[in-house]
This record gives sequence, C-alpha cells and structure tokens, in this order.
Amino acid sequence: MGLVFQTANITNGQGFHIFTFDADIISSQVFIKGFNVQYPSGDHHVAKIEVDTTQIVMDPRRIKVQVIVTMTDNSGNHQDNSSSFVEVVVVAVLQDQNNYLMVTEY
Repeated sequence: MGLVFQTANITNGQGFHIFTFDADIISSQVFIKGFNVQYPSGDHHVAKIEVDTTQIVMDPRRIKVQVIVTMTDNSGNHQDNSSSFVEVVVVAVLQDQNNYLMVTEY
C-alpha cells in the first residue's frame, strides 16, 4: 500500500478537478487546504461564507472533487467566481506492492 497526497486549486466557476492515481484507490479523503473568496468590487459586510467539497469515485484510479463556495452579504450580493478558489488536498491509500509516500501539486 502507498500513501499519496495530491493538491489542486479549483476555481469556483470551474467547480471540480479530477485526480488520477497510478494504482487502484483503497480509500481516500479530501481536505480543504485554503481558499480565497472575493466580491467583484466595493466594501461589503459579509453575512455568510460557506465552503464545501464532495468527492466522487469515477473509477478505481480517478476521483472527481467538486467545490462549492458561497459568500453573501446582507444585501444579497455574491462572490466573484472568477477570482474565488479553493485549494484541496486528496489523501489516498493505493493498492500497490511497495510502501511509499508521494506528494504531487497541480
């Protein structure tokens, strides 16, 4: 078994990233490493920020990670998706004959 870390920045407008591994995935977990959420312009009083991830196993070697970022103010204004992103980390345990640790950034 091998333990693999992969990271990616996912823009809110794009909404997903597909992670591909060199061996079959035994188990995996998605973590939020960081995020940046901005309004298009002006000064706003933030009422709510929500960051969420979902992982979908596409096949034994690929995971699709979706992100949803929502930021609203009291007037109902929302974030600028083109300048907002979430950095995620996928930690996966892979089926393999060798024990190893691999870190990859996209």
